[in-house]
Amino acid sequence: STTPGLTIVLAAAEDIVDPDTKAAIDDRLQVTLRNDTASELSSFEIYYVMTDVTTGQSEAYYQALTGFTVAAGATATLSFDGETGPGHFPENAFSIYRSSKNQVDFTVEVSAAGVKVANATATKGSGAGDAAD
Repeated sequence: STTPGLTIVLAAAEDIVDPDTKAAIDDRLQVTLRNDTASELSSFEIYYVMTDVTTGQSEAYYQALTGFTVAAGATATLSFDGETGPGHFPENAFSIYRSSKNQVDFTVEVSAAGVKVANATATKGSGAGDAAD
């Protein structure tokens, strides 16, 4: 679709805060979406590519976000962390995001039925996980 209505408000891969409590949480790919339409959005899918900027190695992931919806005018957050609950989805614990100590850049595309695809980027700096970069 070319109809506007879905916006990625924030895409982050480190130094993340819980959207509800505002407390620091473990690193993960986190994407906050806003529905700018007058109807609930559903049938979400995500495609993201992570690239190690030092080695050039990249990995791409696609997930249908079954059951995820965003009410009209609302925001909602996707967390790729392997946890359970609304907005939480699996991640590959062996990906270059988790295994590389180099900077890893993400390109993110999120789609929902009836609206234009939303795009964003995120970066994990060099270092190991939640260690200081």
